[in-house]
Amino acid sequence: MAYFGYILVNDGKRAEQLLKDAMELFNITIETYGTKTLISEKPAISKYIVHSETPSCDSVGRLICKLRTLEKISTRNLSKGICHYTILNRIENEKVQGKMYYLEAFMQRLGRDINLYFNTFLSTKEFEEKQIRDEINSMLVTGQYTEAEKLLSNLETKKTFQSGVNKQFILYAKATILAGYEETNSKYIDLLYEALKITLPDFNEYAIAKFRLTYNEIILINQIAIYLCENDEKERGVKIFEKLKKSMDSFYVDEYEKVRTYILVLYNYSK
Repeated sequence: MAYFGYILVNDGKRAEQLLKDAMELFNITIETYGTKTLISEKPAISKYIVHSETPSCDSVGRLICKLRTLEKISTRNLSKGICHYTILNRIENEKVQGKMYYLEAFMQRLGRDINLYFNTFLSTKEFEEKQIRDEINSMLVTGQYTEAEKLLSNLETKKTFQSGVNKQFILYAKATILAGYEETNSKYIDLLYEALKITLPDFNEYAIAKFRLTYNEIILINQIAIYLCENDEKERGVKIFEKLKKSMDSFYVDEYEKVRTYILVLYNYSK
């Protein structure tokens, strides 16, 4: 992961040194799948991973409004597939606080790291639900599918997880668990598309580079591309990876937030 991180910031020398040290230390060969060909001729993003400058605001709504204005995106486009644009208007005008799952998706589409801005604004209930969701994510990564399934069964009974971005997470988790128990199949890919179209109802794989994507949307598209590559549609899958990379290059502002998913996509794309 560190190797791909250095590739991300175009620091080929440090990437190669890290690889050399790791192979000597562990006495193993590490396959990089031709990743060096992805190093850009552009200068490194920055010497250190940094957050972009944060506008001075005294409320969540004002902050979203300022960031949205900076990115020159309308309330309709930012909220599309997440909620009705009038809800975003009410949040920006401080008429409502805004639910965490709305705020998180808005910030991700703006290319920002929500943890930098909003944790202090979460209610106790929302914070607890976020912790459960994060725990499920960790279990999915480490292959603890039975444990993840138990937590997921509890989470999907909650009203807030029966629609919108939270339902999208439920469907993604179910697809991942299904793939963990058996070989990926048509049910698996159907679940991925069903989840994706909750927030991107007009999803078009040929126009991915034009979409501002949330974390969950990126993960879902990444999984779809992997599935295609592994099921005799390699060219189509690779093109999806290329467009996904372009989207993140274009719209992610906070480098920390970008790195969170970029390294995963870069690894799968290069492989």
